[in-house]
Amino acid sequence: MGTLMQMTGPVMDLVYQVSALPEPGQEADVTGFAMSPGGGFNAMAAARAAGHDVRLGGTLGSGPFADRVARDLDAQQIMVARTRLDSLDQGCCTVLLEPDGERTFIAYPGAEGQMTGDMLDQLNLKDVTQVLLSGYSLHYAGAAQALADWIVTLPRDITVAFDPSPVVHLLDPDLLAPVMGRADWISANAAEAATLTGLSDPAQAARSLSDQRNGALVRMGADGCILAQTLRLDAVPPHPVTPVDTNGAGDTHIGSFLAALARHGDPLRAARYANVAAALSTLRHGPATPPTARRSRRSSIHNKTGKRRIPISTRRIPMKTLLTLTSVIALSATASLADEIRVLNWQGYGTDLTWSTDAFKEATGHEVVHEYFNSEQEMLTKLRTNPGAYDVVMINAAFTPQAVSEGLIAPIDTSALENYADIPASFAQDPKLNADGAVYGVPWTWGLTSFAINTQAWDETPTSILALWDDAHKGRVSIRDDAVEAMQLGALATGQDINDIQDMDKAAAKIAELLPNLRTFWSSENDWNQFMAAGELDAATYWSGSASRSAALGLPVAFVIPEEGAVGWLDGLSIPKTSEHKEAAAQFINWMIDPEFYVKWNAEGAPASASATAIEALPDDAFNKAVLGDPAVTARVRFQAPIDDATREKYLEVWQGLKAAQ
Repeated sequence: MGTLMQMTGPVMDLVYQVSALPEPGQEADVTGFAMSPGGGFNAMAAARAAGHDVRLGGTLGSGPFADRVARDLDAQQIMVARTRLDSLDQGCCTVLLEPDGERTFIAYPGAEGQMTGDMLDQLNLKDVTQVLLSGYSLHYAGAAQALADWIVTLPRDITVAFDPSPVVHLLDPDLLAPVMGRADWISANAAEAATLTGLSDPAQAARSLSDQRNGALVRMGADGCILAQTLRLDAVPPHPVTPVDTNGAGDTHIGSFLAALARHGDPLRAARYANVAAALSTLRHGPATPPTARRSRRSSIHNKTGKRRIPISTRRIPMKTLLTLTSVIALSATASLADEIRVLNWQGYGTDLTWSTDAFKEATGHEVVHEYFNSEQEMLTKLRTNPGAYDVVMINAAFTPQAVSEGLIAPIDTSALENYADIPASFAQDPKLNADGAVYGVPWTWGLTSFAINTQAWDETPTSILALWDDAHKGRVSIRDDAVEAMQLGALATGQDINDIQDMDKAAAKIAELLPNLRTFWSSENDWNQFMAAGELDAATYWSGSASRSAALGLPVAFVIPEEGAVGWLDGLSIPKTSEHKEAAAQFINWMIDPEFYVKWNAEGAPASASATAIEALPDDAFNKAVLGDPAVTARVRFQAPIDDATREKYLEVWQGLKAAQ
C-alpha cells in the first residue's frame, strides 16, 4: 500500500459545545469542552483508521500544544518525518459547536505555518506513494512558497492529492497554479470547487477539476459526493446518519479515500468507502473521530434508509464576541443520562455480552452503552479528549500507572464491591493497579500473548516460538500490527527479557527475518478469525482468551505456550475521573467480577479470571483452569511491566522502519 505523507501540520482544536452562538458582546451557554488535535491531524487519523501507513511531513513545533499532538501521533502510530521546530508551538483553532452539528471557527497559526526548503530537504520519500497538501499550508506566509516550489519536483510515481480548503479564495494564484498543475487528485467541498472553477453546479465543477489529472472529488455533505474521472462521472450516494459534530468530516473523507485507493486502486470503491467513513465520523464529538475500516465497511453493507442532511457550512463571528465568550464561560463536560453508563473496551471482550448487559439492566435499571478502541494508546487518547464520556474503562495493567499519573481515572472504593473479596492478593495488590494506598484498577482477567496454530496445517503442535520463522509456512503467518508486541516477540525469540530488551538491534533483526513469512497483519480478533476461517493462516500471534473464543466458534485452533515463554497481561476495570455515574459504574464492575457471570462467559471463550472463586468453579478440564493453572506453564509467563514514553517511541520507530524496509 505504500505510505501517505501529510504536508499540512496539525493544530490544536479547542471545541466548545454551545446551545447557540452568542450575539456580539453576550455570553454563550456552553455545555461541553474538549481539546484535541485537528487540522492536518484529521486526515492522517482517518487514513490510519483505514489501515494505511502515514507520516507527518508538515511541521511539529515545541510547547504544550505540540507535546499533546506528539502524544496523539504516537497513539496513532504516525511517524514524524522531520525534527521538531524548537522556537514555536502548534497553532490553535477555536470551534463553536451548535446542537445541530453546525460549527464556527477562528484559527491562529503556529509551527504548522512554517516550512522552508531546508526543512523539506530533511524528508525521506522512501516508500512514500502519496502526498497530501491542504490549501491552509499555501495560505501560511512562512510555508507557501517553499511548498509550492517543492511539490512540483516530486517524482511522477508519487500521487499528489490537493484539498483546497475553505481559504481557497485567499490563496495567491501564482502559488496555487503550480500545485493545481501537479495534483493528481483534487478533493474539495462544493463551495471550494465553485471558487476554483467558477461553476456552481457540483457535477460540472467536478468534471472541470478532473481535466488532465487522475480525477476529482466534490464533497456535498449529506448528498454524498461527485467523482469525476476521464470520460466518467459518478454521483456517489451518501451514508445517512444523524450527526452530532461535523468538524473534521471533510478531512476524514479525503484521508479515507486515499487509504482505500492505495489498498485496491478503485476510485469509485474508495469514494463509497470515504462517504461512509465521513458520515460515521460525525456521530461522535471531536475533529479526529474516524471509524475503523471494518466499521465503515460493515456500515456500508447495513446502510438503512431515512437520512438527515449533514450541515457543512461555517459562519464567522467577530473576534470581540469570541474573546468575550472564552474569557467568561465556565466549562463543563457533557454528561451521560443518569440511567446510562458508558463502557470503553475492546469490542467483543466480555463487557458487551448482550445476555449479561440485559440481566444487569434488569437487576439495576442501568443501561450499558459501549464504545470501542483498537489499541491502548487509542484508549488513553479517548479518555484525554472526551471528558465525561465514559463511566467504566478496561485498561491493561501495564497502562494503569500512566492513566493514574495523567489524572484520567479515579480511586475505587472496593468496600462497595461484594465480589472483590474473591480476588487473591497476588492480583489485588499488584502495584500497577494501586497507588498511594488507593485502588485504581479492579483485577478482572489475565492471559497470555503468544501464538496459535491452525491444527490442520501441522502434524504436531510446535513447542518453540521459532515455528513462526519456519520456511515451510512462509506466506501463511501473521502477527498483530503493534510495535510493542513485535518487539516483545523479537525479545522472546532471542532469549531476552521482554521488560528490559538489552540488545534491541538483535530483537529487531529477528523480526526483520520474520516479515517475509507473513501473509498479512491483523488488528482485531474478528480479523484473526476471518483469516483463519478462510484457511489463509497456519500460525499467528494471538491472545489466550481470544484463542479460547475462536475454538468455541469451531475454528481448528490450538494455543501454544512455547518453551521460550509467553507475555503475560493483566486487565483491570477502572472508573474515569470525569465519570458522573461512579456508583453505577462500581455496580457494573462488581457484576463483571461475579463468578456466576464468569463461568457462563468462560463457556463461550474467555481469558482467565482474576477471581479465585470463579476459576475454582470451572470444570477441571477447562483451559483456564487446567492449563493456565499449571505451575509449569505459569513459570514460563513473563508479565508485561509499564513502558515509558521514550521506550515506546523507540519501539514504534523501529517497527515502522522494519515495515518500511519490506
